[in-house]
Amino acid sequence: MICKKCGKLLEDNAKFCTSCGAKTDELPIDQASPELPEEPRGQAVTEADLGEKAKELLETLGESSDEPVIPPPENDFSADLPKIPESDPVPDGPAVPESSIPEPPPVPEMKKEELPPIRRKEAAPPPPPPVPDIPDITEEPEAKESAPEAEAPVKVGAGRLTAAFIIGLLASLLLIGLSIAFSVKLGVSGDTVKKRVEGMKIGTVLDADLDGDTVSNDIFKSLKFGEITDGAADKHNFREYMAQTNLLYFAADRAAGYAEFLVNGKGSDPSVSVKDITSFFENNDSVAADTFGRALGNTEYGSIRKQLENNNVEEALSIEEWSRKSGFNMKSMSYLFSFITLGIFAALIIVLLIWIAVIVDRRGRHLASFYGNIFLWSGLIVFLVGAAVLGGAAIASTLTGHLAYYVCAQVFQPFALFAMATGAFEFVVGFILKKVNKAIRRKERRQKYAAKEVEKALAERELQ
Repeated sequence: MICKKCGKLLEDNAKFCTSCGAKTDELPIDQASPELPEEPRGQAVTEADLGEKAKELLETLGESSDEPVIPPPENDFSADLPKIPESDPVPDGPAVPESSIPEPPPVPEMKKEELPPIRRKEAAPPPPPPVPDIPDITEEPEAKESAPEAEAPVKVGAGRLTAAFIIGLLASLLLIGLSIAFSVKLGVSGDTVKKRVEGMKIGTVLDADLDGDTVSNDIFKSLKFGEITDGAADKHNFREYMAQTNLLYFAADRAAGYAEFLVNGKGSDPSVSVKDITSFFENNDSVAADTFGRALGNTEYGSIRKQLENNNVEEALSIEEWSRKSGFNMKSMSYLFSFITLGIFAALIIVLLIWIAVIVDRRGRHLASFYGNIFLWSGLIVFLVGAAVLGGAAIASTLTGHLAYYVCAQVFQPFALFAMATGAFEFVVGFILKKVNKAIRRKERRQKYAAKEVEKALAERELQ
């Protein structure tokens, strides 16, 4: 056998190489060195074949060993001979002088412990799996802090806040007007006013104060009713007479006409004329006969008409006269309470709210603050107006007994209720927005505090 490591020719049963000391059973298999085909025994091997095989073997083993290789004799037939012990030399053919064969250098006997380790060619380990990039923990707070600085919105200046305040004030006024007009539209209709007037107490109306005297006495003096009836009527029986007439139904019908014309724009001019008042007395002639003991004739009715004209009652109840004195066409008041006008008011308020949002750069804190103030104060004012009409007029009527307070408390009660409900709703909306504003401010303060704490922690970490 041949040592695959150094190319030394060894015995078939050798366990170690006598040249390099390598174990024969641990020697690596050299894939590059071809194995010689085993010749069948019993066949003659020519000298030319042995020479060619020896040359091929020398060429193959000469590259992998640094030790000189002694070629076997040309006529070596030891491969075909049976194995013999080392003590029995076997002649190798023709004698070769010993002087021509160089003796191999003595190989020192190596112990098992001193044998060099055999390096085996190990398979290359598989490449490690790719490790994802892990960001540095120390750099994360800096990145988080730098992001808000890059995306921080523009600070809203004092000029913008002032402009938003002015627009908010205008929006509040429009919202107050819209709320009151809406309440009037719902609570001061013709049918509502008529029912409220008919529900008043005739005794309270006649005993109410008017120009320093009761309503009954004021009418009696202004019409000179005692002179017209030749003393048949005095203050006491005149009050009884007025209490038995259909005064409230007459007043309710005329008041409904005023409300329907001024608020809803329906019907013709409902102004009460002298003729209408005179017709009221004529229609209650039977009541006069029962009260005064005599019926009223054309003479008395003519005198009543004349006194009404002298007192300018028709001008005091004329819508045209109201327009002339106020400088505003009262007939156009119905346009103010129309649903189209109310829709225009609502649209204007929405536009103003959008302007405020644009001015403050849509900052949530400022939006909640301005919107909250608009709805809060508008709702509070509208609620107080309704409460003043409902409760204030009733209290004033009780304390003073004036006719105007009593009529206001009774006739405009539905309007007051609608106004209070609308104002309360707006107040609640404004209150919620103010709470949202406070929550946003607290959140911003917490974020600032947290940012300061992070900066403080980073500074302490750098010092450590």
